[in-house]
Amino acid sequence: MVSTLVLAAESGNDAMRQVKIDLTDQAALQRGARMYMNYCAGCHSLEYLRYSRFAQDLGITDNFGQVDQTLLKNNLIFTTAKAQEPIKTAMLPEDSREWFGIEPPDLSLSGRVHGAE
Repeated sequence: MVSTLVLAAESGNDAMRQVKIDLTDQAALQRGARMYMNYCAGCHSLEYLRYSRFAQDLGITDNFGQVDQTLLKNNLIFTTAKAQEPIKTAMLPEDSREWFGIEPPDLSLSGRVHGAE
């Protein structure tokens, strides 16, 4: 399954660019998850998604289909959170309001709200 995503630059002067995303390419999805956890999760939570479901969807499982806890903890959980907990940001809401003027949105439902395009 390939999904097409259209990206626009903030300035509004750039042309729209299409990006094809292969939802069956687990290696690419895992790299994307790593990028999210390293660069985005500091501000944006995924509060309606649990680490264990995230790992399961990314194929971070053992030979029996169970979530590989060691891989999960070494690659996606950088806090004291447990696998069954939701993915929350460590940033305090009052800090984000002071620094950015707004709380960064939770991204767990943004695809459903805004659609695949």
